[in-house]
Amino acid sequence: MKTTSISHILLFTVINFVMATSVSNLAHAQTKRNRTVTDYGFEASTGSRSFLLESNVASINSQQLNQRGGSIGFSIGKDFWRINLTPLGFYNSNTNTQPSVKLIESEGHLNIYPLSFLIPKAARFPNIYLTGGVGRGKYKVDGSYVPQGQTSTCIFDAFSTNITSWNILGGAGIEYRIGHKSEFIILFAEIKKGLSMATSSNQEVFNNTTFKNNKMINIGLAIGFKQ
Repeated sequence: MKTTSISHILLFTVINFVMATSVSNLAHAQTKRNRTVTDYGFEASTGSRSFLLESNVASINSQQLNQRGGSIGFSIGKDFWRINLTPLGFYNSNTNTQPSVKLIESEGHLNIYPLSFLIPKAARFPNIYLTGGVGRGKYKVDGSYVPQGQTSTCIFDAFSTNITSWNILGGAGIEYRIGHKSEFIILFAEIKKGLSMATSSNQEVFNNTTFKNNKMINIGLAIGFKQ
């Protein structure tokens, strides 16, 4: 009877010790997770834009155009996500192409890092992310066309118009972070597709002009700090 009582006391003590240790470890892990810091950064990138221009203006219809340029922006995020705001991007098509298109671009998008959620130390290695958001492009299109009723290829009228396009963006990228203390540098490369949702123009004849098969490639770096 005494042996049984001692066994019960020992078993009760062990159970209490295990439970106390587990609760302590869980609380420590939760506290550590709640202490995740916020990243603030400034980023710059260079890249390309390609799209198919479709319009009821015959001279620019079905034109495949490629552009080169760059952008600057800001970011804020934590371990598993980052919000990027890119207020200014400038891209220009080859001056030898007709029509020539200049693009001023603004974007806002959210990056999600699935590996960081599954593997807490994933930031030590190149990390992949999924990205999605909204973009606004203001296109300045310069070209020429044959006036109505004319058949000679020697008679052209020049035009210049502004077209605004709103796009839904989605894609993926990879980044590598240097520095794990208060400051950091991030190198990244990403590819995105854009779906035009609405367009408008300062000239009625171009209201039905759309930008299809939008593809965006960016390579850049971000410099920031943790707080």
